[in-house]
Amino acid sequence: MNILQKLLIIILVVLLCISLIVCYWGGNIFPLLLGEKIWLHKNPDVMEKEILYTLPVGSSVDKAKVIMKQNGFKCEEVQNGVYYRYRDIRIDYSKGTKHSHVNFLDCKINRPSLINTEYWWTQIEYKDESVTHISVSYRNVGI
Repeated sequence: MNILQKLLIIILVVLLCISLIVCYWGGNIFPLLLGEKIWLHKNPDVMEKEILYTLPVGSSVDKAKVIMKQNGFKCEEVQNGVYYRYRDIRIDYSKGTKHSHVNFLDCKINRPSLINTEYWWTQIEYKDESVTHISVSYRNVGI
C-alpha cells in the first residue's frame, strides 16, 4: 500500500467520523439534503414556524409522519384526544392551552447532554388526512 492509498483511507475515516458527529448532534442528514430538515429551537413559537415551513397547513398526514420520523421524532397517532400547549412549563404545569376532541400526531424528541436533557413535544392536528394546526412545547430538565 503506497502513501497515497494510506492518505485516502485516513481522509475517508475522518469524513465518516465527522458525518457521525453531525448526525448525532444535528439529527439525520437526509432531511437536510432534501430540504425537509426541522431545526430544534428552544423557543416553541419559533419551532412551530420551523415545522410549518416544512409542513404547511394542508399537507398530508402521511407526509408529516415521514418528515417527523426522518428528523428523529417518535410519533403516535391519537384519535379524538386531548393535549395541552405549554409556553413555560417551569412556572405552572396547569397553565396550558387545552386542545380536546382532536385527531393529532403526538411527536416527541429529546436531546440529552451531560448536565441536562431538552424535550420537545409536537402535536400535529389534522382533519380529513390534512394538517390543520401545529403546536410545540419545550422543556429543559437538568442541573
